[in-house]
Amino acid sequence: MSIQDELYQLIIKRYLMGRVPDGFDKSSNLIDSGILDSFMLVGLVSHIEKQYGVKFGSGDIVTENFNSLPALEAVIQQKLQQKENSDYE
Repeated sequence: MSIQDELYQLIIKRYLMGRVPDGFDKSSNLIDSGILDSFMLVGLVSHIEKQYGVKFGSGDIVTENFNSLPALEAVIQQKLQQKENSDYE
C-alpha cells in the first residue's frame, strides 16, 4: 500500500468516522476544505512519526506540507531519504 493510500484510509477511518465526503479523494485539499483541523493534524503527525520513523520539526508543520496527500507523501519521502542518508554517514 502506498503512503497516500495508507493515509487516505486512515483519514477516512479515524477522522471522518468512515464517511467519505462527496468529492473527497487523494488529491483533495485537506486543511483548506476543513477535512482536517488542528487537533486532527496533531494526531496525523503523531501517526506518521510512529508509522514511518520520521520526525517533524515546527518548520515542517505548515499548510503547504499537509494540504494534500501528494504534498504530505512528498514530505514523508523527503524525510525518509534524509534518514536513510544520515544512517549511511
